Amino acid sequence: MNNKPQRGNIGIILLFAIALIAVGTGAYFYGKGGFSLKQTPPAPGAQVSTTPTQASDQATEWKTYTN
Repeated sequence: MNNKPQRGNIGIILLFAIALIAVGTGAYFYGKGGFSLKQTPPAPGAQVSTTPTQASDQATEWKTYTN
């Protein structure tokens, strides 16, 4: 009979448990809004444009599909 303990699976199980805890913790903080990106204010004297770009004008050039 083989009386040796199986130690090869312990490392895999431990790694899986740590990964599961890390993913669970990340999902918890993401759901709570804990991961927020800090936005830096614009440099003094920099111009900030809030007007839409020309990408919205491309819709006028679309062709209408008729069947």
